[in-house]
This record gives sequence, C-alpha cells and structure tokens, in this order.
Amino acid sequence: MRALLVALMTFTIVSSAQINTLAGGAPAELDAVGNYYVAAAGGMLYVFDSAGGLFSYLTIGSLSDFKVVGDTIVVTTTSQDFPNVRAFSFPALEPKWDFEPKMEIFDLSLVWTERQTRSWAVEAVSSGIGVASGYTLYILSMDGSLVGNFTAESDVWDFTESGGKYYLATQEGAIYVVGSDFRLVEKIQACRDYELVDRVSNNTIDTYSRSVWEINENMAVCEDGNVFKLASRETEEFRKYSESQLYTYYYQGRRESGIGSSMFGNLKLAEDGDTSIVHSIDKFAVYKGGQMQWEMDTAASAVDIYDGEVYVLTVSQQGVEFLRRYSVETGALLGESEFKALSCNNPTYKMLAGEKSFIVNDCEVKLVDTGVVWYVPRAGGADFVEDGSFRVYY
Repeated sequence: MRALLVALMTFTIVSSAQINTLAGGAPAELDAVGNYYVAAAGGMLYVFDSAGGLFSYLTIGSLSDFKVVGDTIVVTTTSQDFPNVRAFSFPALEPKWDFEPKMEIFDLSLVWTERQTRSWAVEAVSSGIGVASGYTLYILSMDGSLVGNFTAESDVWDFTESGGKYYLATQEGAIYVVGSDFRLVEKIQACRDYELVDRVSNNTIDTYSRSVWEINENMAVCEDGNVFKLASRETEEFRKYSESQLYTYYYQGRRESGIGSSMFGNLKLAEDGDTSIVHSIDKFAVYKGGQMQWEMDTAASAVDIYDGEVYVLTVSQQGVEFLRRYSVETGALLGESEFKALSCNNPTYKMLAGEKSFIVNDCEVKLVDTGVVWYVPRAGGADFVEDGSFRVYY
C-alpha cells in the first residue's frame, strides 16, 4: 500500500481509465463474436462474456475502430505518438504485432518531416486486413506485414471491398476505385463542394470540399446531406441544410470538416447484406439495393439492422429508452421494449442489434431483449479520498 501511495504522489494521472477500469466515455465501435461482446469506449477496449462479466480489457486512448478476425483483433487509434494500428489475441488481448502508417507532412518549421498519420477505420478484406490512415489505404496480412497500399489526395475516412476492387471514401468528396494491384481505376466525384461567398462584396472567399463519410457496396453518404448510389451514379437528397446554416458553419470553420467539427460524420450508414440505413440526428431512411423503401423523422439515438428488421433506439427526456423494431420492407412496427437508463449527461449511443441487442453509451453497457439481461455501469472517471498530503485514487 505504501508503494502505491508513493507512486500516486510521484506520477501524474494520465487517464481516469488507468485507475477506473469502467470509466465513462463515448463508444466508438461494438461487435459480438461467439460468446463474447466487444466494445471500444472512452479509451478502453472491453471484452465481456455472455453473462456480462468483464473477461479482458485494455487501456488504449483515442480508439477509432476495431475488427475481430478469427483469433485476432486489430485496433486503430487516432494517436500519432505510438503505433496506432495494433493487433492482439482474441479474446485474451495479448499483444501480437503493431504497424505505424506514416507520411511526409509540411510542419510549422517549414520543413518536410515524416510523421505517423491518424488511423480512422479497419476492415477484414480478402487479402487480410485493410486500414484507412491519413491519405492512404493499407492492406496488411494477418501477421502485420504490408501487402500493398494506395494514397489518395485527402483523408480516407472509410472503404469497402467489392468485386475485387477497393472503394475509398475521402475528405475531398471523391470515391476512389482502386484495383487489387493498387492502381487507380476510377475517381468519382460524389459530393458537392461548398462555395463560400462574401455577403457584402459577393466575392468568393473559398471553396470547400465536403467529405464522403462512409461507403458500402451500394451507396455512400456525403457531408452535403446527400446519398450517392454507386450502381446508377445518382445523387439523392437525404437531409437539406439552409444556406444560413452552411454559411455560418463554413465561415467559422474556414477549412474542410475534420475530426472535432460539428459536421464530422453528419450522415451515418449501417448495413446488413443489401439493406442499408442512412441516419442523421433527426431522421433515418431504409434502402434495399440502393432504393429507398421508407423513411422516418425521429431523433434516434442509435439504429441497426438484424434479420430483416430495423432496430431504433430512442431516449425520452425522463431517461427512458425505447427499443422499437420495424419491418425492413414496409416500415410496420413489429414490437417495442422499454428500459430505464442510468442518468447520463448527453450520452452518445452505439447499438448492435440481435436476438439480444448490445447497447453502450458513455455511462453504461448492457444486453437487452424484452428487458435488461445484464448491465454494467460506467459512471464517472477516477475519484479519490484525501488525508493530509496523501491521495488514494480509485
């Protein structure tokens, strides 16, 4: 105990997660693999067993995504200080290998220097593992060695593999189609630029590209509020922004949207086979093979698809969660469950739908069906008790 107290007096607490295993924080990604439920949230990677027991965990700051492939889980982060693509055994989370994606950047000292890029997404592909980091898509083998890569002209937020090609969603609003030989096949402009015009002089201040945030085999979602259909190359308006909203946002930002911007990921995409859901803060729409089936105006906290049903989670002002199931084909309400949530300040939700649905927010983790099967609270960060010059954190 004396050694613990001395250590706590000597070193700065870097993260509350170092002290409190279940410290609060927004969820980044979820998965269910065999008898395990996996969540990346608040700088932690958790593996829960089917009864809700914490089987294993890791403290990994700035988590952006993960993917479980067989007995390996590959994790990406936006950190630029340590290798931000890391592989661990699954479910034990023992280290296996790491990878550092790098590119040359022009820094404030007016010199070119090589620096690690932020990693945004990881997916299983036919050749192993794909990672979107900075401007580049990397394909790695399952032992972490580089198979090949392709570099775009802006950040690659997301990607998908289809028909032996890779489709890259980028910050410049373009979709890059890349062959298995890592050569460019086609570049498709999917999102409209925004021209910022001075309201007094009527002169153009600047033109801003708007991102393709996410992509699957059928469609992509754009920062401009549109859906881009890959087969027909048609654009369909999903959410309309007023000219006043756009002018205020881009005038204040004076740059393309990036991590931390209020428009970052303003449209999101979920999929299950040929069914996709596009959703924003106030509506969602269901598509089959790129064709809209139906839409609903509602402030959904999370949406997902499972077994021909759309799962929609909403939260009342009184902190009651409602999980409703709708038919993918018709939009008919198929069922509703109600749960009491822990008190939480403006929580971000993630949901993985299933026979039992896995729900995570900043303050709790739970598994539900018609009721709560199990839950684990994640209240607050590290706290301490103090006696004179001593503090004990817990």
